[in-house]
Amino acid sequence: MPDLSGIGAMREACARKVQVVALDTDASLTVPDVRPCLVVSVLKRYDVAIRDAIGRYASGEAAPRMTMNDVASGGSR
Repeated sequence: MPDLSGIGAMREACARKVQVVALDTDASLTVPDVRPCLVVSVLKRYDVAIRDAIGRYASGEAAPRMTMNDVASGGSR
């Protein structure tokens, strides 16, 4: 959930007709009044990373030290 200063910043940007990129939350759900100016919400998908790490461990596969996930992979490797 965004903090109050983040919500205020998104609302002010929208009031000024500026496009908004939300981080760490789906702003269209948590702050629905900014939907008209919301370009995208960028989420950290810890659930996907943890699920993948557990799956690799269970199959005996070595887990990488760092994993980069993106939209094309659906948030998984």
